[in-house]
Amino acid sequence: MTMAVFPRVLIAGLAGDAGKSLVSLGLSVALRRKGLRVAPFKKGPDFIDAAWLGEAAGTAGRNLDTFLMPAEAILNSLRRAALCADVAIIEGNRGLFDGMDAGGSHSTALLARLTGTPVVLVVDATKVTRTIAALVLGFGRALGETMALAMLIGNVVLYVPGLLWLSNFTGWEKVFEFGLYPFVIGDALKLAAAALLLPAAWQFMRRG
Repeated sequence: MTMAVFPRVLIAGLAGDAGKSLVSLGLSVALRRKGLRVAPFKKGPDFIDAAWLGEAAGTAGRNLDTFLMPAEAILNSLRRAALCADVAIIEGNRGLFDGMDAGGSHSTALLARLTGTPVVLVVDATKVTRTIAALVLGFGRALGETMALAMLIGNVVLYVPGLLWLSNFTGWEKVFEFGLYPFVIGDALKLAAAALLLPAAWQFMRRG
């Protein structure tokens, strides 16, 4: 398979700790379970996340770093992956446009442009409504026509009213074009913890 037709996606976020690793790992495992050979990559020199990705994909995770590696070396790494894998998962770092200076040099966005890789943006949509519309539209405009953008949105699209509300600002075409998915692991864990711990805490306080 040539790199031009090699399926690949880059998982990005608004900042560090946005959930990029969790999404990248889950996607790698899901694709592997479907019988696909996954080539995992981590943007930057972070060998820890690369190791986790490799474990999830069942093969060595590798780094792509525009600061330490020439552009051709990065492209060659993807070309080699295309020879023995069905799909590549690239996990970004920090926020999508964050780089080494105010101009965003060596950012995840730069790596996506260099490699021609579509971006999935992980957004924490906890306790937010209208602002998500600005994020969806703003990131799409900032990336421009040189990059494809998919959106992975959080709790606001878990509920039908939230999805309807968002469509008022972006339009239904944009909602489906971006591809909005609920990302509810955090809330599910909080609800489960509350269900288990609050009754016990209440009994403890009553005894006190």
